[in-house]
Amino acid sequence: MVRSLASSAALAARIAPWDSLALQAGFAVRSWAGYRRWPSLPEGPAPSQLPPVSIIVPARDESDNLLRLLPSLLCLEPAPTEVLVVDDRSIDDTAAVAAGFGARVLQATEPPAGWSGKNWACQLGRREARGEWLLFTDADTWHAPASMGAALRAALVEEADLLSVLTGQDCRGLWEKLVLPFAYGQYFAAAQPEWANNDRAPTALANGQYLLVRAAAYDRVGGHAAVRGSLGEDVDLARHLRRAGGRVRVLRAERLVRVRMYRSLAGIQSGFRKYMAGYLRAYWPHGILVAASTAYAGLPLISLVQALLGRGPATPASAALAYAIGVAAYLPWLRWFGVQPAYALLQPLAYAAFQAIALEAGLRSLFGIRVTWKGRRYRASSRGQGRARREARPKAMDRRRLRDCPIAHPWAFLVRPRN
Repeated sequence: MVRSLASSAALAARIAPWDSLALQAGFAVRSWAGYRRWPSLPEGPAPSQLPPVSIIVPARDESDNLLRLLPSLLCLEPAPTEVLVVDDRSIDDTAAVAAGFGARVLQATEPPAGWSGKNWACQLGRREARGEWLLFTDADTWHAPASMGAALRAALVEEADLLSVLTGQDCRGLWEKLVLPFAYGQYFAAAQPEWANNDRAPTALANGQYLLVRAAAYDRVGGHAAVRGSLGEDVDLARHLRRAGGRVRVLRAERLVRVRMYRSLAGIQSGFRKYMAGYLRAYWPHGILVAASTAYAGLPLISLVQALLGRGPATPASAALAYAIGVAAYLPWLRWFGVQPAYALLQPLAYAAFQAIALEAGLRSLFGIRVTWKGRRYRASSRGQGRARREARPKAMDRRRLRDCPIAHPWAFLVRPRN
């Protein structure tokens, strides 16, 4: 992953300016057009007869977020069979807040060796759940009243074993507004609906903020025990289900389910560090596409530096055009996130921040450097998700070399991955 980022940036800097600008525009079009092609969760009145659903919320020090989540769950139509909040050894008022809203509170024990805290909490919640369907959702989400009925109806129509949704993102702070829309733009250069909803695709996609899964299918593949050490358990669980013959569907539902993931630059770094490298390395063609898209999105900054120093192929004209393309590509994502359009002028800063976070996450994954999440330390895997594990003591860094990833002609990046 790190080598892909570095080699892509070097390639972008060496290609003739006008060819690079065409690639920059091509990636921007691919990303936004692909996201817009993603099917949306149909809205409408819920049928009167729907199967019972147990909602499971893993929560570690989430008292503030639960004040937003739980009232929204109480308004769901149809109402869930039960709401289980698994208190993952919180030191705040998580349990008291959950109980105050009528949720059933389960007290989690410390995760066994080899388990992540979230996966252990989800597994404990499943043991107590009675529903025919299970909805695993994060504490920082908000659910519109119609979301439950719409998701269940879509899952039944699609005959899905797992239905996940792409949520709307609430961004309020400076770094949230800058980095998250930019990150989405790069991620969806690779994540395309044609393979995400194709039962024959070699990989799968899911969003752990909202996982609606048939209890029988979940149990058949081993549930969260099958991905116990993963820090990207949502994607890994979806891959397990698809490989076992299950049907996985991912739909857009920005108006029905919303989330505010991070509140600071440090929070963004911590969250991206936890799973970014593993997600991209889980299926390496997608990792290359994201790395290449990020590299060409950096042309406004790279070209400006080259033009100012008088070194490299960039000219003042090509630098100005690269900046204009960068702003134009960034703008629709900002609008989609509800961020003021003026932030598009800061596209080079967004690129620099995202690139720094991505490189740092990649280095941690490559060398197995531990990451901290929710007060626990895990060793990041350099071979993709599903292999992260808790470590009691740090070990010497493994300075293995990355294998060179052969990169085809630059225009090949614009070809969709095969289904």
